[in-house]
Amino acid sequence: IMQVDDVSESYGDQMEIERLQTLLQSQSEIAKVGSWEYDLVTEKLTWCQMTKAIHEVPKDYDPSIEAGIQFYKQGHSRNTIAMLVHKALVEGVAFREKLQIITAGGREKWVLAAGKPFLKNGKVTRLIGTFQDIDEQVKSEIKTKESEKLLNTLVDNLPLNVYVKDKESRKILVNKAECDYLGVHDKEELIGKSDFDLYDKNIAEISRNEDINLNK
Repeated sequence: IMQVDDVSESYGDQMEIERLQTLLQSQSEIAKVGSWEYDLVTEKLTWCQMTKAIHEVPKDYDPSIEAGIQFYKQGHSRNTIAMLVHKALVEGVAFREKLQIITAGGREKWVLAAGKPFLKNGKVTRLIGTFQDIDEQVKSEIKTKESEKLLNTLVDNLPLNVYVKDKESRKILVNKAECDYLGVHDKEELIGKSDFDLYDKNIAEISRNEDINLNK
């Protein structure tokens, strides 16, 4: 006796599931985003492999909520994550914060930690969240801000009026000499303004025409 069933549909569904799982895994590796879950009933904390990789711990590492908090850099980061987790567990408040950790390998690393509580009968029963390695991004932003600060310092110390305009002739950068010339104390009073906001119409039109000729 032989029975033949058509499994093409279920096989196709399984193939689609596997395809999506592979896609999600690839996206996780590219974006360096991991996940985690904390079950309050069993007091069990679970990390995915990407989260473990970001912490630089072995694949068989068994985390705990206390150990997880200890990975955060002592001071602001550790105090902040401890407070956020406490509020999530007690008050059901979700969180998303940019903080620093010290990996198992001893490296400082910027991460984006996010968590969302799930309630049952008005009480939090578990937390789930994401954990992303944003170290390169944050360090790049810090380096850019330092470069901008250095540039502004150099420009401010020039004895000449220096300013930069956008294509609509609005100021996007001015130095101290330009502020002094126009009689303002704060650069923000000039940022976004055109010559029509600062000078007589005839003078502003001459300046605007010069800007247009430069853009050609």
